[in-house]
Amino acid sequence: MTSLESVHLELCSCEKITDKGLSHLGKAIKGLPSLKSLTLDVSDCSGISDKGAKKLCKEIQDLESLKNLRLHFDCCIEITNKTLGYVGEALSMLPSLESLYLNFGGIEITDKGLAKLTPGIQDLESLKSIELNFEGGEMIGNKGLENLGQTLKMLTSLENIHLDFEYSPKITNVGLRSLGQGLQDLSSLKSILLNFRQCKKIREAEAKEFYEVLKMLRCEKKILVGGNYIE
Repeated sequence: MTSLESVHLELCSCEKITDKGLSHLGKAIKGLPSLKSLTLDVSDCSGISDKGAKKLCKEIQDLESLKNLRLHFDCCIEITNKTLGYVGEALSMLPSLESLYLNFGGIEITDKGLAKLTPGIQDLESLKSIELNFEGGEMIGNKGLENLGQTLKMLTSLENIHLDFEYSPKITNVGLRSLGQGLQDLSSLKSILLNFRQCKKIREAEAKEFYEVLKMLRCEKKILVGGNYIE
């Protein structure tokens, strides 16, 4: 078992999964030093809180061979900004990571939560693909996007970016421009997918201006604003 290179666990909507169970799971994962790919889906598990996430992240951070990490915490009602900090701390200890997927959709994450996460992402110099889902992030605003843009700007090996901020009513075109300033110099990019559907303060005309800023990037680009793709 210690030579296992890939683990994929889907425990979504399991009401009996608790912080204690997540802690035991983390210890078991830590015992797999050759692990290169980890997917853990605990979305909509009401028994999981920041306490369990903290213990899990402390174990994950020792997986020095890890190249692919996918964590689903969406709709876990007891998860808060604190967990983003714990995830960020773990990421800072995973220098070999090439692909990252994090889902915090349906959780009351704020700009301060994003600020706890981004320092860890910024350390991932080998990262080629990143997908962040904050759908329904009603408390995320322009400051959060600015912070994220400045973080992604540092990741010069990035090839694929997928960001989902659907139903984030505090985000405006100001935040969109700040994000664009961070992305426009990433010359290695092959694809960008940005979802700002139902962000009612973003005007489609100004979103097209944002798209023009990114035109210099020779990659596939799709931006969803309102009900339409700008591409």
